[in-house]
Amino acid sequence: MQFREENLSPTLAAIIEMGREDGIERGLEQGLEQVREQGKLLEKKETAKQLLKLSMPIEQIVIVTALSIDEVETLKKELDI
Repeated sequence: MQFREENLSPTLAAIIEMGREDGIERGLEQGLEQVREQGKLLEKKETAKQLLKLSMPIEQIVIVTALSIDEVETLKKELDI
């Protein structure tokens, strides 16, 4: 069933608008959280790359960065070290 906003009571229209605003706010918060997590991961990878360049053992890099062994080994291959 479709409805037109101009046919709604002011109270119902306000409730719908509040729902929209809440949905937009939640979407923005989720998006920001995803960006923060991606930023943290990039920072860990950059740290791992620097430690690889300093010849730190992979096992220690895993401990320092909390990256997996596979992730660190992939970074090492990318650096061609």
